[in-house]
Amino acid sequence: MTNEHTPNAEQTLPVTHTTTPSLEKYQRVKSQLSSDTLLLFRVGGFYELYFEDAKHAAPILGVNLETRKLVSTLGVCGVPSHALDTYLAKLIRAGKKVAICHEWSES
Repeated sequence: MTNEHTPNAEQTLPVTHTTTPSLEKYQRVKSQLSSDTLLLFRVGGFYELYFEDAKHAAPILGVNLETRKLVSTLGVCGVPSHALDTYLAKLIRAGKKVAICHEWSES
């Protein structure tokens, strides 16, 4: 990416044995985005948001903010991939910048 950005240091979770490979990928992508961009990260049949992104997006999307216990309590929310257009429109109408990432395999 070539855009100017402020790294998202406040959303960084220390990489330890309890961090998942998927979450590590999320953090690598998120670190390349401006701090005011929400990252929708595809995992299976859902697009998930983590950390502060989840806290900001959940009320806009009308979904529950859940927690997962890793190194610390991790805020997460998600939407079904088949309904992405509907949820994406809600974020854009709310004035949010959004990036979409599909999980990939590293060979």
